[in-house]
Amino acid sequence: MKTLTLFCCLFLIGISPLLNAQNQIDINDLLAELENNHMGAITDVFTSEELAVLEAHFAELRGEETNFDTRGPKIRLYGPENVGDDFGFIDTTAPNTFNNIGPSGTADFDGAGAIFPGSTDAHLIDNAGNFYEVDIITGQYIPMGIIVPPTGESFTGMEFHPNKGTLFGISTDGTTGQSTLSTINTTNMTATPIGNTGLMLPIALSVNGNGSIFTYDIDDDMLYQLNPNNATPTVVGPIGFNADFGGGMVFDPNTNKTFITSYNPAIGDSQLREINTDTGLTIVVGTINPGPTSQMAWGGIVNSTILEVQDISLFGFGFTPNPATDRIEMRANANIESVQVYNMLGQLILDQQIDNLNGTLDVSNLSIGSYLLTAQVEGRQGSYHFVKQ
Repeated sequence: MKTLTLFCCLFLIGISPLLNAQNQIDINDLLAELENNHMGAITDVFTSEELAVLEAHFAELRGEETNFDTRGPKIRLYGPENVGDDFGFIDTTAPNTFNNIGPSGTADFDGAGAIFPGSTDAHLIDNAGNFYEVDIITGQYIPMGIIVPPTGESFTGMEFHPNKGTLFGISTDGTTGQSTLSTINTTNMTATPIGNTGLMLPIALSVNGNGSIFTYDIDDDMLYQLNPNNATPTVVGPIGFNADFGGGMVFDPNTNKTFITSYNPAIGDSQLREINTDTGLTIVVGTINPGPTSQMAWGGIVNSTILEVQDISLFGFGFTPNPATDRIEMRANANIESVQVYNMLGQLILDQQIDNLNGTLDVSNLSIGSYLLTAQVEGRQGSYHFVKQ
């Protein structure tokens, strides 16, 4: 009995520092910190122990969300879950489940990205300027190089023009109101400044079907429209809540709606919100993965019905190598009718008839960069990303 008593005492002495460390975390201090503006990752501001305290606090206040609108097309929003360093998607009609595909492959904070319209190919830039291509189906991150932002700034948002394929990016230094709207060339990996927005913390970017460019600023929680010729901002209106940390913004051409993914300190979680680009006001669609703290710093929209139609994997279609230098070898279990290659501006570069179970595509004359390969097999079509080295 003495031995057991001594063991129990030693055990309690051993764990008492851990218990005291938990008890010393003041929830009021954490909530006060949430009232400040932060740029980037939640995990850069709070430790895992502090996040656990915040999660427990908000769990007591949180109600169950069941009133999702499940009408209309099933749309997936792909992007990173930055706290867990994962890549996956949510359903825009029910964002309470984050569907994990695989680990994030960035070297730094995965904060700015977009999906090329009509494809399964994402482009992203982390806070250090590292540029990646991502296959959203497999979650594979392919390092491409570095895209240098304007001096002292980091990219916080990117979006393709849904009809023209132009890629826009927004960057900021986060402190002085130095923020730049740029166009980004994914082939030679350069950013060309359009102009200074003068905004303090523009955290995301969207471009609608008319080419109108929008951003929201987490310093003043306002929506702005940006002039595509000189980046001059025009205030649209307040977004209606206190947004914080790196967030995403994306235009959905399937529904003509614009969504944001943003951390809301009032509930201690990230939310998917639909934003009215005429007034700035947002309405809550739902909480993203409620419970554990989540953060989606960018997102790209894909109609999952289109994905299902374009999936030709059941025919065993595949190609190697990727990246490619001279030739791409293709094979399938059914007849490969034809293949096409498009650049990142959506321009047709190659169009070749195959009419066989196997085929070879000569890519030796292509410039170094990223391309889309489309293939027709037994009357169905698939789209794939490849890199020319």
